[in-house]
Amino acid sequence: MSRSNIHLEIAINASKEHIWEVLFGKETFTEWASEFAEGSHLEGDLKEGRTVCFLDASQKGIRSKVIVHKPSEKITFHHNGVIFKGSVDTEGEEAKKWIGIEEAYLLNQTGENQYLFIVDVGIEKEYEEMFTESWQRAIERLKQLCEQ
Repeated sequence: MSRSNIHLEIAINASKEHIWEVLFGKETFTEWASEFAEGSHLEGDLKEGRTVCFLDASQKGIRSKVIVHKPSEKITFHHNGVIFKGSVDTEGEEAKKWIGIEEAYLLNQTGENQYLFIVDVGIEKEYEEMFTESWQRAIERLKQLCEQ
């Protein structure tokens, strides 16, 4: 397995609290995250040490642990399993591609009600191009939702 990193940034004109609300609000998360898979949603409690699941409409996705959460500033997830039809896999070939990968979102203030949204995601090289394109669309959609 060969891993890489995706690092993307986008300027957003909104308060950090509003950006965070759009980022993780139940309806708005689904709107921007649908750039990865239709029906994408987040299940779980966004508190440090808690488990969350990033799932699509078919209940396929990634299980992660929240390792850092500073609301409206930074959150980091540590992927620790894959999910197929509601069942968690931590030992299969696909699971091995995701376990140990971290995904972080960060807001840096650049002006009054202006923030740079930064995403850093580890990724298997075989998925790098697809996820870079998906992330680019997703952060563009996030910006639109925050600024409307």
